[in-house]
Amino acid sequence: MQELTPEQRQLQLNRLTFEETEWRAVRSLSEIKGLCKEHVVIRGWLRWSPVKQTVVETEHSDSASCSICGVDLGWWCPENPKGYCEYDDKSENCIFCHQPDERK
Repeated sequence: MQELTPEQRQLQLNRLTFEETEWRAVRSLSEIKGLCKEHVVIRGWLRWSPVKQTVVETEHSDSASCSICGVDLGWWCPENPKGYCEYDDKSENCIFCHQPDERK
């Protein structure tokens, strides 16, 4: 194997450090999602915006998600008290708003 220059070693160390940080962040996010026992449903998503350097809400979405753990709950449903569409085995339409699961 070719010996690395000091600059290459530093780049390698930086990459490995960032990979470790990423691994720890993914593990922490997974733990947070596992601790969420009751979804707090919102229309759209809460996301970190690197451009704005703040949390933004995508409120003009037809999706429903949990504001705590970020899990995707499917389609937003204004008729369901839970806030998202639910389906039974007999139909592909929501049992509350009657919209199809596959939307265009």
